[in-house]
Amino acid sequence: MSDSPSELPLSPIPALSVASSPAPRKLFVGPLGLRAGWGVLLFIVIVSGLLYLGSAGFAEATGKGPETARGRYMCLSQEFIPEVLKPVAVLLAAFGISFLDRRRFKVYGLGLRHLRDFLPGALAGIVVMSVLVGVLRSFHLLVFDGRLLYGMAAFRSGCAWLSFYLFVGLYEEFLFRGYVLFTLMRGVLRLAERISVSHTRLVAFWISAAAWSFLFFALHLTNADETPVGLVGIFLFGILCSYALWRTGSLWWAIGFHMTWDWTESFLSGVADSGTYSIGRLFATHATGNPLLSGGLDGPEGSLLMIPVLLLAFLAIRLHPQAEQPPVEPEPGAMSLRNWSKNRLGKNSLQTE
Repeated sequence: MSDSPSELPLSPIPALSVASSPAPRKLFVGPLGLRAGWGVLLFIVIVSGLLYLGSAGFAEATGKGPETARGRYMCLSQEFIPEVLKPVAVLLAAFGISFLDRRRFKVYGLGLRHLRDFLPGALAGIVVMSVLVGVLRSFHLLVFDGRLLYGMAAFRSGCAWLSFYLFVGLYEEFLFRGYVLFTLMRGVLRLAERISVSHTRLVAFWISAAAWSFLFFALHLTNADETPVGLVGIFLFGILCSYALWRTGSLWWAIGFHMTWDWTESFLSGVADSGTYSIGRLFATHATGNPLLSGGLDGPEGSLLMIPVLLLAFLAIRLHPQAEQPPVEPEPGAMSLRNWSKNRLGKNSLQTE
């Protein structure tokens, strides 16, 4: 059996660029560019700084902090602008580091060529969450108490929440499965090569994906009314989105899926999302019966039935042909700070002649 594109051996990397470099440079730069640990640390520092500046500006402009205590309800007017700032921060940080590290930004999963995967992912999110809600209702584990919005009010609220969850999906997918996953993966890749592990790219990817999915799980520990079953589901959700990245070669499918999963849950069905209801949802609902099956106060994500339903999403991704994985080596043709400086100096010298 021939190797798939994602399992081909890495192209030879000239050792001269690192071996002949001064010791301080070798401390920060390895054969695959900026060393993974320093890259992740730099990313965290930049993102934290940008979010701090953005939150300070928001607080000054509105007279209130960007984060509100959600409790049992989430208000779009209080959450929207802070949620927009988050993807802006992570994208700016990754773009700046890619400029420094001689990498094309698309290696982090947001190449425009794969934008076509966004709509299939969004459709899958609606279908899978609707199936879960439908199963809960059919087994009398979820009760629809009545409709809350009609006509244009429902349309406006639905569009507003959909745009909100687009930023949520973009932020969370890029934060956990964009720059940091790619960077950790290439760090693990070097270690896997040294100990002669077979299928190094595949092993390195899934070690990194599991690590960041666990962090994704851990950050949900503080959510209101989160249950152990719900936390397991969150971890599996992270693994699902990582599989989508591996299969499609981009984040667009996962971003679309994440967006409509949350939207169908919070707005369209009106159920709790990790214990929180959205103000301006289409229906009023409540869970009933055994909390292990209904999800209880956590919502459908806390139900054991979520786990088999997620298999539908795995099957949907499986239909996508295996994509070629992005290169881990720095690309000589990619724009970097040094190349940009040379280009600018060259243009200026031609203009003065």
